[in-house]
Amino acid sequence: TGAWKVWSTVHGNPIPSLYLKGLAFDNDGTVWFGSEGGLTRFRPNAPNPADRWFTYTPANSPLILSEVRAIAMDSQGNLWISNASLNYAFSYLFKLNTATGQWTSINTGQQPMEVAVGNNDHVFISMKNIGGIAEFNGTSWILHAADPRELTNLMQDAQGNVWAAGSGISGDGLWKWNGSRWQNWPQIGGTITVTGIGK
Repeated sequence: TGAWKVWSTVHGNPIPSLYLKGLAFDNDGTVWFGSEGGLTRFRPNAPNPADRWFTYTPANSPLILSEVRAIAMDSQGNLWISNASLNYAFSYLFKLNTATGQWTSINTGQQPMEVAVGNNDHVFISMKNIGGIAEFNGTSWILHAADPRELTNLMQDAQGNVWAAGSGISGDGLWKWNGSRWQNWPQIGGTITVTGIGK
């Protein structure tokens, strides 16, 4: 019909924050999103309205901080969660098995900022206060350093390139890791701020 369906606090839905950070979709139609208020599970088609919304917070889950900065779903139905805040020195990475509800704390050796799942379920994180990304290949984490202080909006294309946005205040442009080196496209004569990447 082309009609939009809106879920908002204005309509009485328990969305914990004005600022949503990332969306992930389970095979059963469940929608997951992060926010400054935690990790929210939304089942739009749940027959029981009481089962429609649930938010994980530090009070009812292993999350350390209230803010969930980024999420990503792998092919096994695991949700990867960056529990990070710009206002807090430490950050954390978790994996949630959405079928069983089991949480796992992931030690990356770094301070994760954002998370993405790429080809072959490789997991990528950007890190607080250092440039580049770390890649989990299923066995170990590998650091791919770069010049900018921090990167955001991670995404891997079909050719294996990892794309990212520079998160510096002055705008650090668009970045690409091709598996061996970084390439950067800054705006000439000014700054460019990339707020999203898609394919």
